Amino acid sequence: MNSGFAWFMLLIIFIASMCGPMTQFKVAAVEHTLLEVFNMDLGTYGLLMTFFAILGLVLALPSLFLVRKWGLKATILLAIACLGIGNILGVFVPHNATGLVLLLITRCIEGIGMALVSVAGPSAVGVWFTPEKRGFPLGCWAIWAPVGMLISFIAGPRLAAADSNFLGGDWMALWWLSFIICVIAFILTMVCFKLPEGVNEDDVNITASVKDCFKVLKSRNIWLLGIAFFCFIAIGLGVITSHYGQFILLHHYPVWGDGVLLANALPGPPNDALVGMYMPTVMNWILLFIAFTLVIQPTIGFLSDRVGVRKPFLIASFILLVVGMVFAFMTGNIIWVALAIVLTGLGGAVEGGAVRPMAPLLMENSALGITMGMVVLAFFHNLGMVVGPPIFGALVENFGGALDPGAWQMANYVFCLPVLAVGLILSFVIRERSTKALREEIAEKQLEE
Repeated sequence: MNSGFAWFMLLIIFIASMCGPMTQFKVAAVEHTLLEVFNMDLGTYGLLMTFFAILGLVLALPSLFLVRKWGLKATILLAIACLGIGNILGVFVPHNATGLVLLLITRCIEGIGMALVSVAGPSAVGVWFTPEKRGFPLGCWAIWAPVGMLISFIAGPRLAAADSNFLGGDWMALWWLSFIICVIAFILTMVCFKLPEGVNEDDVNITASVKDCFKVLKSRNIWLLGIAFFCFIAIGLGVITSHYGQFILLHHYPVWGDGVLLANALPGPPNDALVGMYMPTVMNWILLFIAFTLVIQPTIGFLSDRVGVRKPFLIASFILLVVGMVFAFMTGNIIWVALAIVLTGLGGAVEGGAVRPMAPLLMENSALGITMGMVVLAFFHNLGMVVGPPIFGALVENFGGALDPGAWQMANYVFCLPVLAVGLILSFVIRERSTKALREEIAEKQLEE
């Protein structure tokens, strides 16, 4: 089963999966433009992330039964279709309050696609790799999120620039690009994806009842891991990738007046020309945060297979995240941004490479157990995105608004650091079954059969 073709299937699943985070984080890539076009504050902007994630939260468990009813391939195709439809509908919303409501509706449609692919994707990977060797493939698949985000963060600011006419320019060009990539992924999945030889949909479909599913979830440790994962998502993705670019732009780059920092500027809005000039540079900081995961996540998956445990990596990730966030909202020198990005980027990469391979080790060794572990992670991933962006944005507004650096710092102290501290504590509490113990369990079952 671990043939070269299995890795080709991983590539197809990966391309399909990355359409989800690419679509989810396109709004973060053009945050400043959307804030101006729709005349909204940070709290309202956070709803664009929340509405996307709400459907993922609601559909986390039902998506399992959709996979059972429709099969892996059909579910993945349905997921890509929802993402593509949401993208193309978003292009045509008017630039007013009504348009904002319509844009929120398209985000719900896209969220359905993300919910489905976040469960069907890793399940499809699991079909092609044996349990004791899934760590590295799942670590490779885990970069679906950063790669999708990279596409949006690289393309978004450049397409939205005033001098860009690609696909009409402005923020809508990124929606068009996301739609085109979804179409390509749909065609590739339709033509190329299949199950291993001798395996059909009935063999991999979960035939358990809802009652059976909840029995599998008796493991306390999978819930602890899920809550820890929520802590990371709420801050790493809900704050750093969703809001941090706006903070860097407003408080570390001279986009005010004729080219001065906010601290030296007269009252008034930022200079649009300077914003357009510096926005790609600002987004490069967020790209750096994301880029760490491209190498480190698969590496952590590989190392965890070799070492046989994931818990030390989880603990290390939260330590890096906490220390990094201490520096995140300091002003006066861009070095604070660099320190925060490097430390939180490393922490997020280690986290992503450890969590998904760790989940099966906390569940019973069955198709249902492994899949339900992924369902729990999908649930807490979406919960983090439901909670993180709007709460942080609302706190910034409540403490003085985006133009006050102290407001960002206070929001960090009362929200980000306490949440990450909870994640760090939980990472010590989780009790993990080693890969060696899993192999022994598999051998015992084979002897019984």
